Amino acid sequence: MHRRFYGAMIAGIGIARKGLRRVRNIELAEMLRSTEGQFISWIQGGSVESWWTSLPHEEQSGLEKEFAKQNGRPIAISCPADQFLLWKTVLRERQIETGHKWIVDRTGIQERQFADANVATSDLACDAAIEALHVAQVDPSEVDGIFLGTVSPDHNQTPPTTAIIAEKLGLGKGLGVRNIVFRDVSEACTSSLAAFDTAYSHIQTGRCKTALLIGADKMHTTVSHYSRNLFPILGDGAGALVLRQTHLDSDTFGPRAFFSNLDGSLASLIVTPAGGSRMLTTASMITNPLDQSQFMFMDGRRVRKEAVRLLLPPNFENWRNAVIPVALAEAGLPMETEEDFAKALNTQAYIIFHQANGRMCDDLAKKLKKFGFRGSCPSNIARYANTTSASWILLLYELWRKGKLKSLTRRHKRLFVVAFGGGLTAFTARFDWTLELPEEYALAI
Repeated sequence: MHRRFYGAMIAGIGIARKGLRRVRNIELAEMLRSTEGQFISWIQGGSVESWWTSLPHEEQSGLEKEFAKQNGRPIAISCPADQFLLWKTVLRERQIETGHKWIVDRTGIQERQFADANVATSDLACDAAIEALHVAQVDPSEVDGIFLGTVSPDHNQTPPTTAIIAEKLGLGKGLGVRNIVFRDVSEACTSSLAAFDTAYSHIQTGRCKTALLIGADKMHTTVSHYSRNLFPILGDGAGALVLRQTHLDSDTFGPRAFFSNLDGSLASLIVTPAGGSRMLTTASMITNPLDQSQFMFMDGRRVRKEAVRLLLPPNFENWRNAVIPVALAEAGLPMETEEDFAKALNTQAYIIFHQANGRMCDDLAKKLKKFGFRGSCPSNIARYANTTSASWILLLYELWRKGKLKSLTRRHKRLFVVAFGGGLTAFTARFDWTLELPEEYALAI
């Protein structure tokens, strides 16, 4: 007996709006500066010496050199006066002195959205899902699959956030016992693309017929507010797609529409050190503003360098070592010559990158142009910052509402979404866009 396979199409799209407020760089800088009192209390509490002795030798030596350079003498860490001097001349600048220009120059970000304190990831997810269902003209009771990509669930370990979303959407016991697929996917910044792949696979095999794909994160709660390396680049948000089953000949994805890869040797570049089975969270981590191991850490410079290397080769001869050309080849596009690579790239109208860092996305767009890509690499990171699981759906939504996605199928052009994140992981999705733009949703450009 042959197993039957189905196709899928995107029938609706939506984003979260409720409980989100705009935070400009100047406001965020004030938030960072407001932590000064906590630094002073920590120093006065007499914890500096124990922190100093716990530092790796290289980090301690670096701080000693920096202190001596700025103050003209060695540090005496047991002296309270030098502890304050260390903070004022070295650590304060490092942790707090961040302004609008500093953020824009390094990230391209001008503002972001922060969710209110009483708003959780599931609230953002439901808000986006409700709009997507409205656009698709689908009643929530028709949904038999919820696929969520997030790194900031409502609760650690249990319950799954999809259960909370299902209850809020009215998919609970009131509808009786029925088959409903639910998946909470947490794979760093590739979470929502991994969930997308999972949703498509379940529709393709007939496991579900109407699926909600949601990318949602409340990122500003996952990082230390003392950290100017991460706190300024992250924002909160959610986006959702409705996927509906079609006949196989109407499939808008095609063979091998998804591709994934990972390089575990670079796992330490983006990591939350404590809180898992590797390291327990301790009281000193919570109180020490220079530890904060229970929050995410990122080596931004190395991530930018390694992500570009992972996605695109330095030259065509090395194409088998880079995700984008290999993903296109896996999708059945010829990849024998550099001209083939250019032709494969230009079957896409848009290549949509995960909005991790504006400068990194610029680097990738420039490399694509060198390989002959004539399409566009749109960006909205200046307004949303890095929303992790939500980023590419937020950008897709903007393109759709501005009418940028009209007639792509007629022009034989597709969309190519590329995400990368902790692991380092990489994920791509290639598909057609057939969703019409209702007049009520059209934006004036």
